[in-house]
Amino acid sequence: METQNTTIGDLLQDGFAYLKQYNLKTKRALPSLVVHILSSTSGISKTKIIGFPELEVPQIAITSYCNALARYSQGEPIELILGEASFDGHMFQVTPDTLIPRPDSEIVLNAAHEKAHECLQSTGNVRLLDIGTGSGILAITLSLRLTRMVEAWDISSAALEVAKANQHRLGAHVTFHQHDAFTLLPSYEQARTFDVIVSNPPYIGEHERAALDTSVIDFEPEIALFAQNDGLAFYQLYAAYAQDWLSPQGWLCVEIGWKQAGDVEKIFQQHGWQNIQCIQDLGARDRTIIAQKP
Repeated sequence: METQNTTIGDLLQDGFAYLKQYNLKTKRALPSLVVHILSSTSGISKTKIIGFPELEVPQIAITSYCNALARYSQGEPIELILGEASFDGHMFQVTPDTLIPRPDSEIVLNAAHEKAHECLQSTGNVRLLDIGTGSGILAITLSLRLTRMVEAWDISSAALEVAKANQHRLGAHVTFHQHDAFTLLPSYEQARTFDVIVSNPPYIGEHERAALDTSVIDFEPEIALFAQNDGLAFYQLYAAYAQDWLSPQGWLCVEIGWKQAGDVEKIFQQHGWQNIQCIQDLGARDRTIIAQKP
C-alpha cells in the first residue's frame, strides 16, 4: 500500500479502504484492526489515535504501517506481521518458527492449572512438564499462575529461542530442553516423574491439509501442525509411554482437534488410563482430553 497522507485520520481512512477491497476474513472488525496495526507500527497509543486524528505521523512509521497492511492483504497473519500475540492476558513474541497462540489452548491450560493446583493443595508441591512448548505459552503461563518451576520440551531449537525470550520478558520460571518426544519418552532409564504433563501437540492429519486456511498452511510451521496416523501419532505416543513419566495418580492434559475426542479416548482406554474426560470449549466443541495414571 502507498499513501501520500501523513495524519492519523487520513492514514486510518486509507488503510480501511485498502483492506476493504480484499474482502478479508478478519478476527475483529476492520476499523479496529486498522487502528491496532497503526498503533503497533507507530508506537502511538490507541487512545491517542482515536482522540487526535489530526496528529502527524512520522514517515518511518507510515512506511511500517503501509508494509504491514500490504502483508496482511496477502493473507499473512497479523500476529506474525507484528511479531506478537496475546494469550491469557500476556503478550508473547511469535515468529514463523512457532504456532500462533489461539484461545482454544486456554482450555488445556485451565485443565492443567486445575490439576496442578489440586496437587499443590494436597502435597505442597507440584512438578509440571510441557511437551512441544513452541513459543512457551503453556509452560510460561502455568509458571506465572502457580509461581512454580515448569519444565518444557520442544524439538525445534528456533522455537525454543522464542520461548526463552518470552520467559525472560515475562519473568517466568521455566527450564527449556531440546528433545524429540518420540525418542525420549520411550527411554525408560531417563524417566523422571511429573505430577502434571500438558501438551498441545501437532494433531492435523495429512488428509486435512487441503481444508486448511492459507494463512495457516503458508505461514505456520508444518512440524507443529501435522502428525502421522491421521493426526493421532502423539496421542498414541503419550498413551503408551507418558505413564512412566508421571507420579502416582498424575495427570496428562492434551489439546485435541475438535473431531478427535472419540479416537483419543479410545487410545487412552486401550493403555489403561483412568478418569478419562473430554472438556469442551464455549462453543461446545471438544478441545481437551485429560487422563489419570492408574
